[in-house]
Amino acid sequence: MKQIPINTIKKENLKIIENDIQNLSELNSINVVKYYDCFFYKNYLNIITEYCVFSNLRKLIDYHKNINKPINQNVLNIIISDIISGLNYIHDKNIIHQNLKPENIFIDKNYNVKIGDFGIINQFDNMTEADYIKGDIKLNYMAPELFTCKKYSSKSDMWAFGCLIYELCFLKYSFNGLSRKELVKKIKNNSYQKIEKNLYDLYIINLIYKLLNRNYKERPEINQINLTLNIKDNLNNDKNLYFLDYGILNRKYMFNADLKIIVVGSSITNKTQFVNKWTKNSFNDTYKSTIVSEFGFKIFENNGDLYRIQLWDLAGQDKNSMITKIIGKDAHGVVIMSSATNIGIREEVIKWKKSVEESTSFCDGEKLPCILVENDIDLLGDPEEGELDFKEFWMNNGFLGGFRVSSKTGKNVNESMEFLIKKIIRKREDYDEKKLNENLEIPNKEFSNNILQHDNKNRMRNNYCLVY
Repeated sequence: MKQIPINTIKKENLKIIENDIQNLSELNSINVVKYYDCFFYKNYLNIITEYCVFSNLRKLIDYHKNINKPINQNVLNIIISDIISGLNYIHDKNIIHQNLKPENIFIDKNYNVKIGDFGIINQFDNMTEADYIKGDIKLNYMAPELFTCKKYSSKSDMWAFGCLIYELCFLKYSFNGLSRKELVKKIKNNSYQKIEKNLYDLYIINLIYKLLNRNYKERPEINQINLTLNIKDNLNNDKNLYFLDYGILNRKYMFNADLKIIVVGSSITNKTQFVNKWTKNSFNDTYKSTIVSEFGFKIFENNGDLYRIQLWDLAGQDKNSMITKIIGKDAHGVVIMSSATNIGIREEVIKWKKSVEESTSFCDGEKLPCILVENDIDLLGDPEEGELDFKEFWMNNGFLGGFRVSSKTGKNVNESMEFLIKKIIRKREDYDEKKLNENLEIPNKEFSNNILQHDNKNRMRNNYCLVY
């Protein structure tokens, strides 16, 4: 999710932006980040998008800088091809990105490269150069015509695409300067840094020359690139081979699966403190309410297998039940929070449980594994006070288990999460075994020559993920 402070947007443009995001939500391409919805809340425009687990191309470029090794030619072909596909799709829909840069090109869990984070707030006809600089536009990627008050066009996207390819190839900006004035002068004069012609295939170098043409009228349109360069002919279809073999992701862990767990409940239950205690082993007495959602990661080991747990802390406001539905749609388990110091919110606990059950389901169509966690027992005079009532409550209301915890001291925090995660793993294993017995294909769990075998149809059940 992306949040934009409303005070940075002109009042007359707010409705236009909201409508444009709704239009973006209708886009459907494997190489464009999916936009789900947007809404205004607490002085922010909140934009809900697809989550790309492997971050963006800026992280990839920084990684290769750190190891002082250029990106492999075949990997580069994959990236460029996917960006061309995404740009071709949005330009065909008469949509201009307006903010193309490495930070806005993402990699999803299946290694698809996706265009996202459109320059929505930088789209209006009356914007000056100064407005662009104040916004999120990266000066190093600005086309020269934008400095002469020309309107942003698809050709400006193509210039930024050229700058992007240059940086992917040479791991540095195409245009750079010691000051803003020097940088702008270099862009206007088309004085980009030296191109090393022998590092990559000639068609890549020629593409950079074509795209970084100071005369925007002579730059190719995106659909012309496919025709003239035929980049896709140079690709091997197995993306996994190149992304793994050539180190596009700095491999530290090999995971059996990604498991997504959502944490819901009233804002007075201190959900965020619970999430932080489990994922970071940290506690802070001062905290701010979650506006929409926050999440943390933690590696969990079970019988020698590694799992990466995504723990999502969803806002406690009832009006955000829509968020529970969107973020929880591919979840594997639920933690519903209560408060040891305010048992009066147990009616609200039941409402949360009902809401989650109505808007989410496990891969087998059944209810998600769900536990009840009663927080802040350290604030009670007697930590065992109300223990029997709590046990009776969670057992009578269909929870898999109930835990009374302290986010401050850590008491029972790890135990509660370990219990839920093992229930999820067992449920997944039972589901896979059932499908196997029905002679349905399930993902291959073996590694061959360090290549991960993916089954896209079943990826929600068995994902293999690498992180850096």
